[in-house]
Amino acid sequence: MSAASIVMIGAILIVCLVIAFYLIAVAYTLRRVSFNVGTVLVGVRAICAQVRPVPKYVGIILNDVMAIDQAAHQLLAWGGEPEDMVVDPRIARMTLTLQDVDDEDEMAGVQPGAANFQQG
Repeated sequence: MSAASIVMIGAILIVCLVIAFYLIAVAYTLRRVSFNVGTVLVGVRAICAQVRPVPKYVGIILNDVMAIDQAAHQLLAWGGEPEDMVVDPRIARMTLTLQDVDDEDEMAGVQPGAANFQQG
């Protein structure tokens, strides 16, 4: 074998070793990335499961805030008819129902919608 052949075989071996180490480094990096992506995916799914009921509660809170707002408008314009003061007729009906409750029931803690409430 000539010196040129030995140098050529040596160069090919060095190139093959460099490519092998590069591929091993890429495989190791992909394994770490795959583990991290899996961890993030599990975290995102857990967050989604925890925030799933939020829209339902936001709607309930929004209804309560709207009722409070309408009641505040009614207090500010005390003396008028509830239908004149509120935009939403459901709120007006709720207000009328609350106005029908007499003071004795309020003092006794009996509320409209409770099991022991009796409309007079």
